[in-house]
Formats: sequence, C-alpha cells, structure tokens
Amino acid sequence: MVVRARTIFIMAAALLLVSCHKEICYDHHHAGQHLQVIFDWGELDPTTVHGMTLLLYPEDGSAPLRFPFADIQGGTISVTSGTYNALCVNDDELLHLQGEESWETVSVTTGETGLVARAAFNNTKSDIPRAQGSEEEPVLREPPLLYTATRMNFYVKAAEDTQQILRLAPQMPLGQIYVRVEAVENARFLETLSGVVTGLSSSLSLTTLKPSDDHCTMPVNLTLTEDGHLEGWLNYFGHCPTTELPHSLAIYTMLIDTSKQANIYDITEQMHPGEGKEKDKNHEVIIPVLPLPTPEPAEGGFDINLDEWNTTSIEIKM
Repeated sequence: MVVRARTIFIMAAALLLVSCHKEICYDHHHAGQHLQVIFDWGELDPTTVHGMTLLLYPEDGSAPLRFPFADIQGGTISVTSGTYNALCVNDDELLHLQGEESWETVSVTTGETGLVARAAFNNTKSDIPRAQGSEEEPVLREPPLLYTATRMNFYVKAAEDTQQILRLAPQMPLGQIYVRVEAVENARFLETLSGVVTGLSSSLSLTTLKPSDDHCTMPVNLTLTEDGHLEGWLNYFGHCPTTELPHSLAIYTMLIDTSKQANIYDITEQMHPGEGKEKDKNHEVIIPVLPLPTPEPAEGGFDINLDEWNTTSIEIKM
C-alpha cells in the first residue's frame, strides 16, 4: 500500500509539472539567471497604472512565462538562460488579453456592453435603432488607457552572479476620435443622450500593434456643454486595417416627455483620409446640428408612456 501511494504521488507530481507548460506557465520559480526588469516611462505619466504584466515567450516554442509586477517601475525575476521575446502590458480589469499562448496571436480587447444604458432611457423595451450594416456588430466597451512594449530576441546569458537588465519602454498605441456637434436644437428639452461609433476594430495585436479586421460598435460619452454644443472623446483600437468599411455616429436622445430619437450620421468620409493623405488613428468628427423636436405635452402633462424610437439618417460630408 505504501509503495502504491508513493507511486500515485509521483505520477500526480509529474502531471502538475507537465501541465505548467501546456498553455501559460504561472510558476515563477524558474531557477536560473537573475533578470532586472525596468519599465522606462520616459515622458509618459503612468499615474493611472496600478500594475504591469510581463510575458516572456521562449524561442524554443514552449509555454510563455507570466510575471505580474505591482511596482510599475519593474523588479527582479529569475529565469533560465535562453532567448526570449518579451511583451509588457498594463493591468486593468477592463482590458482582456486573448491568444496569450502564442507571440503571433496575443492581443487585447474589451468586454461587451449595451448599445445604451436602458435604465437611462426609461427602461426602453423597444429595439434600439442601429446604423445600416452594423446590426450584427458586437458592442464593446471603450478601452481604458493602454500601455505596452515589446522586445524581440532578448538573450539571457548563463552567467552566475550577474544581474542582467531587460528594459521596456511602454507606449500608448490607442487612437482617439473627437466628436463635436456644433448645435443642438431644442436642447432645453433634452433629458438623456448617448452615442456610438460603428465599424471600429474589436482588438489590437500587442506584438504588431495592428488593429483587427473584426469590427465592432463602441459607445462614445457625449456631454452637453454650457455654450450649447455636444462633445466627447473615444479611445479605440483602430479601424479598417485592410478593407475600408462605412462608419456611422448614432446619437440616441430622450426628451422630457420620454419621446426617443435616433439620429444616425454617415461619418465615413471623416474617418477615411482622402487619396494621398497619411492614415492616422486620430480623427475629428464634426456634426453641424442635432435636430430635436419640440415635445407636445398631453392634457394634464407630458405623456410618460412613449417607447417608440424616431429615426433620422443623415449623410455628413467633409
């Protein structure tokens, strides 16, 4: 019985060691060389960063090693000698890593969300209008600030009592869309508003910094300013890496009588630079006017049972 129990224990221990290297190895006790990891922020301000993750991909194709850092300046780890591709990314619960098992597939995305916050729109039960062509796009959250860096073919020497240095300089690869509506008709009757932009990439490769061909819709937070216009900023992964898609800005509003409007603007020309112009991830989307109707109060006050959406499609030229 003793021999049998010992055999079972040895087999179980062997399985645990093998399983560590099937996908991603979280066992950080790799006896070997001391490696000092430095995150060089340069002129960036990392005050919003609460932690960093380092992924090391061995040249031999074995499972990547994952090292979390609470200190955003870096720290010391121990790894076996060899050649690695290194990748770092900031920790944020809204950033979702996918494809971590391979250097070629590791990317970042965000989680799904609603087209609008239904509670803010009187718990609307009607189907919310969507821009033509975007009906099947998932709605993903806006990514928070993303900081990442890579270094390829980094060699860890087999040298005793020598601390080697891996220095990584994080950059911010996200693009930004600035949305501005110059005028809002009947703004005094506005109760709630929300906006989305369509045709945006749903993820970003962390090794090539190229946005994905898969596309999504992302909400943009719009605010009515004191001088009567709307504006908002949207961080996003990019768009149209290989094929140009149409893009729309949909602005959803509810008035004080709970009537609901969907104004859908074709902003394709503002998102796509003209021929001969350099592509840029940063864009300005300018809308001349958001037309809102004048509420018509029912007898005894406003009708609070309106749930249908009135939809207007508008083409915006550059």
